[in-house]
Amino acid sequence: MKYLKYIFTILFVCSFAFAQKVPDKSTFYKIGVPIYTDLIILPVQNQDSIKITVLYRVLHDAIVFQLVEGNSNKYYSKVNFDISFKDNDGIIRKRLFVEDTVYAIDVEQTRSKEKYYYGMVSTILAKNKYDVLVNLIDNSQNSIYKQELKAEVPQDLYTKKSVFSPIFTRKTNNQEFLININNTSIPFNSLKTDIFLVASNLDIKDNISYTIKRKIEKESEWGKKSEYSGNAEIIENSKLETYFDKSNIKLTVNTSADTNDKYKLIHISLPAEGFFPEAYILTINNNTINQKYDFNFEVRWDDKPISLKNPEYAVELLYQMVDDSTYDEIYSGSKAEMYSKLIKWWKAKDPSPETPYNEAMVEYYKRVDYAFMNYQTISEKDGAKTDRGTIHILFGLPDNIETKMENNKTIETWTYKKLNKEFKFEMIEIGIFKLIEIKE
Repeated sequence: MKYLKYIFTILFVCSFAFAQKVPDKSTFYKIGVPIYTDLIILPVQNQDSIKITVLYRVLHDAIVFQLVEGNSNKYYSKVNFDISFKDNDGIIRKRLFVEDTVYAIDVEQTRSKEKYYYGMVSTILAKNKYDVLVNLIDNSQNSIYKQELKAEVPQDLYTKKSVFSPIFTRKTNNQEFLININNTSIPFNSLKTDIFLVASNLDIKDNISYTIKRKIEKESEWGKKSEYSGNAEIIENSKLETYFDKSNIKLTVNTSADTNDKYKLIHISLPAEGFFPEAYILTINNNTINQKYDFNFEVRWDDKPISLKNPEYAVELLYQMVDDSTYDEIYSGSKAEMYSKLIKWWKAKDPSPETPYNEAMVEYYKRVDYAFMNYQTISEKDGAKTDRGTIHILFGLPDNIETKMENNKTIETWTYKKLNKEFKFEMIEIGIFKLIEIKE
């Protein structure tokens, strides 16, 4: 049965709140990356030293919470970091221990795959290259997760024209930016990215441009060009400052006449159309002296819906949205060809077509994941293919779920107030519900 082919137009108007709370089984699955780290490397007044700031964010689902004593609704977790800085000779030159307490207001937050704990710590070290090991440990000093980062420091940064590693951000206002703490990468989404690089001994008259291209040129299912270039902005009399603000780490551009004139900021506002998941090379070109600086980075889709990782399955779950001929056309060829055709079909439904990230497609397959895990039955292991799963995929979570007995039968009614729709399901076997009525 084909359900309401116009449904993509209402993917974002359905309410996600519903009166009857039910456990979300999708929280039991590990999706994405539990800990993200990044470095910010900046010059200091002492020309023999540098400042390294380690930034991190930890998924609530990755740490263990326990109830606050005397409070049955609040939870806490002790978060401990062991951070070491190893130089080129393999000698640990600095070791930092960070202890903090993370709180959650309910049990849902303790296992959230969207809520993060943020933190940062800074240190001054001798000018050198370092391997930075960030180790998240439990109260028994056992390692939970590890991340290793490379602190690349220009050795001639105080004497020649040099450029520090890029800092990826997204803008909140004219002088304030949220830092992307994402393992030296940009998260794949529809948000615009701004890049900052500290440059030493740069002249305000220097002609600075940039080029971004994929590390490996190949055909892409996204159908976007793979190289971008443009002019960069030089900001003089300025310095970067980081600070906490409501569970985020922000970056400000402080313009002041008393800043060190040896350092300037290079600012790049990336094209609005964004980049698809891939490895890239950012090249900063100083055209005045014919010098370039290369930096590797990635665009990563760590929270990609599980159902989208299997093109055949993703196309199968599109069946209720398309006619037979369209379905047969998409569900043909290799997996790569199916995925490419799937991306193309969803592009026509994209609320932000100027970017490769498609919010309508992502929302649809997030609902598929939820349905798969939450509406499984003894006879149907794929909850997305049940009647309740199908309605959830098309309309999202209902505003209200009511279960009652009618004529000795268990009836479950889903109500969508904004859509003025009501769906009735009858339990025909234990845990198995059949759609029996639709009211509009």
